[in-house]
Amino acid sequence: MILMKKIYWVMSFFFSAFFIFLIVLFTFKFSAEASVSGPGAFLGEKLKYNVGFWLFRNSAEGSFSFKKHKKGYEAVFEAQTAGFLKLIVGKKSEYMKSVMEYDSNKKMFRTLIFEETFTDGEKEVKKEIFYDYGEKVYEVSFFRGGKKMKSIKKSMPDDFFEDLLTFFYNFRNGYYGIPGVGKDLSVCALVNATPSYIRVFVDKNANLKKGSKYHFVFSVDKKISAAGSDRVLSWFSDELIPVYSVIKDAYYFGDLRIKLVEEYHE
Repeated sequence: MILMKKIYWVMSFFFSAFFIFLIVLFTFKFSAEASVSGPGAFLGEKLKYNVGFWLFRNSAEGSFSFKKHKKGYEAVFEAQTAGFLKLIVGKKSEYMKSVMEYDSNKKMFRTLIFEETFTDGEKEVKKEIFYDYGEKVYEVSFFRGGKKMKSIKKSMPDDFFEDLLTFFYNFRNGYYGIPGVGKDLSVCALVNATPSYIRVFVDKNANLKKGSKYHFVFSVDKKISAAGSDRVLSWFSDELIPVYSVIKDAYYFGDLRIKLVEEYHE
C-alpha cells in the first residue's frame, strides 16, 4: 500500500520531466540536420515515444505534433499513462500547447500563448499564459475543473525567453546553432509566474561510452520539471545522434528511459 501511494505521488510529477527529457534528447539530434529551416520542415510532423522507469518498461506514451494556426503555428505535446502502471494509478495525462509566430528574418519562433493541462481521471487542472509584447506583460491564469481560480499579471523579463515548445522548435530550427564541445547555453523559460532556466553544457572531459563522441550535461530548473532529479546525462555520436541518455535517480525510483517508437508526417 505504501508503495502504491509513492507511485501515485510520483505520477503527479511524471510528465513534466518526461517532456524536458524529450527536449534534451532530440533538440540536439535535429539541430544537426541542415535541411531543417523554417516552420515548413515541421508541418504535419508526428513524433511518438514510450517511456519506462524502475520496474515499468512501458509506463507512459507521449507525442509531439506541429500544424498551422490562425495566429501562426501550433505545437502540441501529449502524454498519458500506459500499460500496467495505468492499471495501478489510473489514467493520468498531460496536454501542452504553444501558439507561436515565426520571424523569417531572425529564423525564430516567438511564443504567443502557452497552455498546460493535467488530468487525473475526471479531475483537471490547467495553466494558461498570454504574452503581450506590445504592453511587455504576461498574464498567467490557473483553472481547476474548468473554473478560473486566479490570474497573475507581470512585466516581461528583460532577458530573451521562450516557452518549452518554442524552445524545442527553435533549437531544432538551428536558432542556437549547432552545439560544439565546451558550449554552455542557458535559456530562460517563462512557463510559470516566475522565470526558470534550462542549462545545456557540452562536456569535453567526460568518459565517453562506446560509439559516442560528445557528453552532454543538462541542468533543469526544478520549478519546470518538479522532479526528484534536475540532472540529465546524454552521450551523442559524431552525427549528434543520442546513443545513450538518462535522468539520474528520477523520483527516487531510479533512472528514466525514453525511446522514439515512430516518426512520420501526416
